[in-house]
This record gives sequence, structure tokens and C-alpha cells, in this order.
Amino acid sequence: MKKRYTIIGVDPGQSGAIAVFDPDGNLDVWDLKDFLIPTGGFRSLDPNRLTAVMRPAVGYENHAICFIEESLLVHGNGIKTTRPIFDSRGVLRAVFGLLNADCRFVPPTTWKRYYGLLRTEKSASVDLAIKLLPNYADFFRKEKGGRLIDLDGRAEAALIALYGTELIETKK
Repeated sequence: MKKRYTIIGVDPGQSGAIAVFDPDGNLDVWDLKDFLIPTGGFRSLDPNRLTAVMRPAVGYENHAICFIEESLLVHGNGIKTTRPIFDSRGVLRAVFGLLNADCRFVPPTTWKRYYGLLRTEKSASVDLAIKLLPNYADFFRKEKGGRLIDLDGRAEAALIALYGTELIETKK
């Protein structure tokens, strides 16, 4: 029997998101801001809520692989930037690990180079996600108040998941 995969992509940034491709290729996307709770000096991902939402998305009958964009630290960033980055990374690893999903970290330069997005604006990620996933264009760009709003975290999470899908497919 052919192994069926659920592929998850995570853009863990401030406007980040989680994109889940089920084994049939259907896409669901969640904004990470919807999972944030106050935890003292900063806001952190709520592991309980994240688990409750991701459990049915990941499923049990399929093998799940989660590709998380590797958080890069920029020299000069202080604790206010570093602490939330690594807190989110730990919550994501724990939640997906407990859901029996393999977690793999992907540097942004790796997946962006793959798609030709190095040194481009965030809107380029949105444009590419719409081009590659035209049935889900509304996930990545919405009209609000008469203007179009790019949802780049969603687009990048979906592109990370697509990149992960390509990696899995080439290793078969």
C-alpha cells in the first residue's frame, strides 16, 4: 500500500501561518496570530489550542511531515525578538512531535532559492502562491476596504509546504 502523506508548512513569523496539504492535495491555512496568548512579557503560541486544531488536520491514518522555516537570528536583535522566535519554535516542535509528525527545519534561503524568491518583496511570494495554487487564491490575497491585502504569511507557509512536497516526491 502506498504511503499517504500530510504535508505541513509553517512560516513562524509575526504574520506567519500554517498550511496543511492533505494526502489528496487539499489545502487548509491558519494564521498563527489566532493561536497567540499573552505569557508575561510577550505573546506565545498556545500549545493546547494549536494541538486541538492541528490534530484533525494532521490525522492518524497518514504520515505527517512538518516543514518549519528555520528562524534566523539577526546580529543586534535583543531578547524581545529572540525569545518569541525560539519560544514559537519550541511550541511548534512539541505540538507536531506529539502529533507524530516529523519536524524538519528549512532555512528561508533554501526554499526561497528553490522558487527564485531570494531578495524579493513579500508580494512576490503571494503572486507565486496564487500562480501555483490558483484554486486557493483567496487564501493569499483578499479585498478589504476596496483594496487588495496580501496575506504573505499564508502564501509563504503554503510555499514551504509545496517545497516539502517536492522534497518528499523526489525521494520516493
